[in-house]
Amino acid sequence: MISSTNNPTIVRTRRLRKRAEREKRRAFIVEGHRALRVAVERGHPLQLVLHTPAAAERHRQLIIDAGDAGAKILEATPAVLGALSSAANTPDLIAVARLPEPPAAQPGPVLVLAGVRDPATVGSLLASAAAAGVARAVAVRGTADLFASTPVRTAAGAHFVLGLAEAASVEESVSGATLVVTLTDEGPAPWTLDLRGSPAFVICDEPGSDYDARVAVPAGEGGARAPLAVRGAVVMFEAKRQREAG
Repeated sequence: MISSTNNPTIVRTRRLRKRAEREKRRAFIVEGHRALRVAVERGHPLQLVLHTPAAAERHRQLIIDAGDAGAKILEATPAVLGALSSAANTPDLIAVARLPEPPAAQPGPVLVLAGVRDPATVGSLLASAAAAGVARAVAVRGTADLFASTPVRTAAGAHFVLGLAEAASVEESVSGATLVVTLTDEGPAPWTLDLRGSPAFVICDEPGSDYDARVAVPAGEGGARAPLAVRGAVVMFEAKRQREAG
């Protein structure tokens, strides 16, 4: 069992908390059993899985499956895993996964994160996009790093479902979209528009105006508004409802 944070494997893994190291090694840290289960089920390459003694029983089959798929399996103390995580509560499973290759453009909905700076919001939007059947997500320059610890942890496996890419501009991201929709504070409700086909959902901290349509999730009493991640989820799930309704 690894009990020292100075263990070479732990030191090397901890370096992946820096973007430059992730890009250099084409790898990133994944925390928690939910994300790892998605990775294993989707056949995404895992290089390393670290688990606590408690996880050896709690997630026994998941660990076996990850090892059978080629991951190196190592047991470590909770304190060691805590040194690798930025979460308030230390996960009992942490893995190193290969960075996915950017996907080719394909028909279907795409989520465009245009300058969304809060990492937790980015992760939540990715999780909702994956659940709502969105095919791809693109991070435009100025958006929080998709593969930093908080977005990966919050997305809970969405990184292994969505095609993920980065782009220099919104215009580059929405090429091929049948409708470019942006989420704003004022505008028609998403269920008043036809969101079928291959729409691009542009979500940003400060929406621009040069888009095909603007939608807004109605505010509640006294003008109370749901968080950006929740409003984005409403729009994407409304599109899913329309597609399934035909």
